Amino acid sequence: LKGNVNPGRKTESDSNRGAPEPAIPWRLFQGQEVAKRVMEVAAAGAHHILLFGPNSHRPELFASVLSSMLPSLSGEEEEEVRSIYSLAGLDQSRPARPFCHFGNSPGLPPLLFDRKLGKIEEILLAHRGVLFLDRVTERSTDFMRLLHDPMQRGSLLARFGARRGEVPLEMLVVAHGTHCGCGARGDRQLPCTCRPTEVRRYQQRQKRLINYPFDLGLSLEAPPASADPGRSWEQCRQSVAQARERMRARQG
Repeated sequence: LKGNVNPGRKTESDSNRGAPEPAIPWRLFQGQEVAKRVMEVAAAGAHHILLFGPNSHRPELFASVLSSMLPSLSGEEEEEVRSIYSLAGLDQSRPARPFCHFGNSPGLPPLLFDRKLGKIEEILLAHRGVLFLDRVTERSTDFMRLLHDPMQRGSLLARFGARRGEVPLEMLVVAHGTHCGCGARGDRQLPCTCRPTEVRRYQQRQKRLINYPFDLGLSLEAPPASADPGRSWEQCRQSVAQARERMRARQG
């Protein structure tokens, strides 16, 4: 976990490595061209995304497919991911881009421990990959402050006993929030059971999210009954790889 991370360095060409197929069927995004475009832009430029919509629209599928659209890990990045997973006692012999659903991961031995926030190893497991953060509106202010530095600077200031040290943590954050406490507001089939005062209080909490470095926003909608498949996963992933190549060329 030591040393500076250079995101522009590349030890092995992405085009020479096999692209992993998405675990989530791409057909679930048929007709959702806006969502596909947002995923493509986010993967190409490593932009953090803030999603809003009812829980029934399955925002975790969006985040999972996004992780499969990222370019393959370089040799140096593989070593970084492998070392972190090794410290956690997890097997990662052939690392892919990590996808971590915070709060839904199994119990793991702590990599780092913060007296105030508890175990934060799940955040480290998202290094070089995607962190999906559900119920973002309900997260504590302390937790959101913890994410601020990794989102902006690609590092985490963590405690090591009595010492504090900076750990590289470069990840793409996908956060999801609902418009009400029950999570059904905006759904075409499920009725919202929240009172108007509860909805207003919940929406007030959403306003604090403008203080955090989310680059893109998307309102999740039910997929339309469209027969047009639109852009394929291979087309989107190829566009992402080409955009990153151009970015590296500009940066030298």
